[in-house]
Amino acid sequence: MKDPRDYLRHPKGRGQIFDDAEVAISAYLDGTALDSCQIRDAEIVQSVIAENARVFGGKIFNSYVGKKVVIAGNPYIKDSIITCRNITGRPNITRSVITGNSEVADNALLIGTAERPLVVRDNALVYGNVELVGGFDIYGMMRVNYGRWTRPPHYVDLGFCSITESKLGAMIDCRDRTFDYWFNHGPKLGVRWGWTKEHVASALLALREIKNLAQKS
Repeated sequence: MKDPRDYLRHPKGRGQIFDDAEVAISAYLDGTALDSCQIRDAEIVQSVIAENARVFGGKIFNSYVGKKVVIAGNPYIKDSIITCRNITGRPNITRSVITGNSEVADNALLIGTAERPLVVRDNALVYGNVELVGGFDIYGMMRVNYGRWTRPPHYVDLGFCSITESKLGAMIDCRDRTFDYWFNHGPKLGVRWGWTKEHVASALLALREIKNLAQKS
């Protein structure tokens, strides 16, 4: 067993490197690297990078990054817990918890409140030029790709597909269209996708419910 006091100091930032963690000389570490994590071309300040996390770029402040997440590109992360699948592009993440198999990409902006973090979990995907501001959850198979949201989009998982409210109308899986488009063309597309008549009827009912909820929100 290794002596818990047995660690290295990184020359840039004097951060602590334990276990089998690897921190490139190009990185800045004013924090702690543990377990089998890897850090390259990133700035880590008062944060812990642990487990099998891979951090290949960006700036991370006062946060925990762990599990098997891959962080690449030039994200800015502050006051957050990151244990998801990946963070890529140039997202700006503050007071958030990103976990599960979820992903955050592109130019997404996520800002939780002082009372409650913004949570992205399960298999959710946040990408594009989207702004999520507030203390709420993005969950399941939600796909949120643009616009400003101060509440979670209305969402339903039908098993054979998921439907997420969007600024345009609704996304069925990853296809974003207006409600009129889905009502007019959805039945034929459903047949093409191998849906049964019951599937088509369920999807149309869910779309009408989401449209009604969106108009009241």
